[in-house]
Amino acid sequence: MTTLLWNIIGMGKPARIRQLREIIIAEKVDIIGMQETIKHTFTRQELETISVGNFTWNWLPARGHSGGILVGVKLDDKEVEDWFVGDFLIAVTIRERKTNFRWVLMTVYGPAQHDLSVDFLTETSGRLNGQTLPVVIGGDFNLIREPDDKSFMRADVGLMNAFNTFIEQFGLREIKKTGTKFTWTNKQDNPVLSNIDRVLVSTD
Repeated sequence: MTTLLWNIIGMGKPARIRQLREIIIAEKVDIIGMQETIKHTFTRQELETISVGNFTWNWLPARGHSGGILVGVKLDDKEVEDWFVGDFLIAVTIRERKTNFRWVLMTVYGPAQHDLSVDFLTETSGRLNGQTLPVVIGGDFNLIREPDDKSFMRADVGLMNAFNTFIEQFGLREIKKTGTKFTWTNKQDNPVLSNIDRVLVSTD
C-alpha cells in the first residue's frame, strides 16, 4: 500500500495535475492526501483526471486563497467506513478488505496564522480522544517541535511546547523524513515534492 501526502501548493494548473497523475501511476498510489489545494470544490471530471482506478473522494474547501485538503482512497481492496471533515483536517476510517484491518488516516493542514494553532490542536485532539483504532496523521502542521526544525532560529516556544505536549498526550511517534532537512526548498531535485511536513502515528 502506498500513501501520498503532499502540500501541493495549488491544484489550479493543468501541469500540476499532470504531475500528480504521473506520480500516482508511477508509485501505484492507493491513498492520496493533498494539502493546500487552494480550491473550493472539485468536479467529477477533475477527480477522474487526477485518479487512476476506482477512488472515492472528500475535500475541505480552501479559505479564500489558501488552505484546502483533498483525500482519495482507492477502493479496489479497501472500504471507507466513515468520513470526518473539520476545519483543519479530514479523517477517514479505512477497512482493508483482505485482512479486515481497520485504521484511521487524518490529513491535516495547520493554520499559517498561529493565533489559530491552538484551535487546530484542539480539533485534532478531539478526533483522537477515545480513538481505539490505529491512527496515521500526516500533512502540513505549520508547527515545529524544536528550533532546529526551522531554517532560522526564531521560534515560538509556547507553540513548540503545545505541539510536543499534544504528541506525548496521545502517544504518537514521528516517522522521520529523509532527504532535505527543511520542507521548503528551491533545490532542483524535484522541489515540489519536498513540501511534505511530517507524519505521526499512534503507537497503540
